[in-house]
Amino acid sequence: MKNSLQSFKQLWTTTDFDLADITSYAENHLINETRAALMSMSMLLMVLVLAAMGVNIELDLGSAYFNTYLLVVVLSGHIFFSARSMSDLKTLNMLGITLLVLSATAFVSIAHQTGEFTPLLFSNVVLLFMLVPLIPWGLREASIVVLLIYLMITLSIGWRANDFDADTVWNLQFFMLGTGLISIALVAFNVSVRRDDMKTRFDLEKAHDRMYRLSNIDPLTGIWNRRFLPIALTLLRERFATGRLHFMIFDLDAFKILNDSHGHDYGDKILLLISNCFGSHLADNGFLIRFGGDEFVLLIVSEELETLLEQVNIDIRHQLNKEDKIKNSGFGVSFGRVETSLDGPVNLERLYKDADDILYHIKRKRYNQDNEIGENKSIDNVDYPLGQGSNWRLET
Repeated sequence: MKNSLQSFKQLWTTTDFDLADITSYAENHLINETRAALMSMSMLLMVLVLAAMGVNIELDLGSAYFNTYLLVVVLSGHIFFSARSMSDLKTLNMLGITLLVLSATAFVSIAHQTGEFTPLLFSNVVLLFMLVPLIPWGLREASIVVLLIYLMITLSIGWRANDFDADTVWNLQFFMLGTGLISIALVAFNVSVRRDDMKTRFDLEKAHDRMYRLSNIDPLTGIWNRRFLPIALTLLRERFATGRLHFMIFDLDAFKILNDSHGHDYGDKILLLISNCFGSHLADNGFLIRFGGDEFVLLIVSEELETLLEQVNIDIRHQLNKEDKIKNSGFGVSFGRVETSLDGPVNLERLYKDADDILYHIKRKRYNQDNEIGENKSIDNVDYPLGQGSNWRLET
């Protein structure tokens, strides 16, 4: 009994899962599916009613058919175009229910106007029930729409039972109950298949995302690794049609000596601190990538790069003073920067080589300065034929 209730509960809706993540995933996907299905149903109903209008003209059934069918065509067209701009699942469901119930009302009104239920009207009612499984509803929505159509037609005919003979009424009941039950059974089957499909797709996408992150995320710092570089360029080109792309390489001066003197835990803390400080100042216009060891690449589209670097510099100094284990120490960070336009082709290998050459020059300049004058001062931006180089001397 408990298993039966659980199975029924699962069929009651297509979006209610035990895990909130799967529920959210299903709702997001179901919006697009429901919109597409509602538009298809509206178009199909429009085509069927237009065909019925053609039969009406051929058989000369009267103006009641033509005028009412025309209203159904207008309603179907309105629902079709309304669904295109809707992004709320409940609203889309309500539009579908409204379309089917009002169409059923229109067909019953024809019967009342003409005083008979012709085979054409019988087929119209049957088709309405058969349209129900087109929408990715759960049993809840399907049962509501089937019940509303059935009750509306039954009560309407019962109210004026003398207008129709008993055989017509019983035949109509049989057709409505039969097609209604078939529609609900099809919906139940579709819900079962769709729920399994949603779970499978969710698990596959989650596994894919996990593998993607494992492949492209640096385990120490949590930022992107070197495999992500071409993807970063692609994403930036999608976000910015034009602009200047800054490609910057930076690393720590004498990082091996830092590790040897203070331990690898110290070096890891420095790398993590620098990664966090840079990452906190990047929005959607840039990516920080760890190439390995103490080498990083910053790929960014910005007109205020100097301001950003200054903020990062201040942030690093502030964080260094907060970290007890790395207080009262000093180290340097050297930069090599080049830029290019996003409008034309971008050669990442060339950018890397040019920025690396500048980085080499600035580190050589840093080394010569320390040896010649024995001072640990930062080197301001230095222009090179390929771009710019600079160095931060970070004292705490």
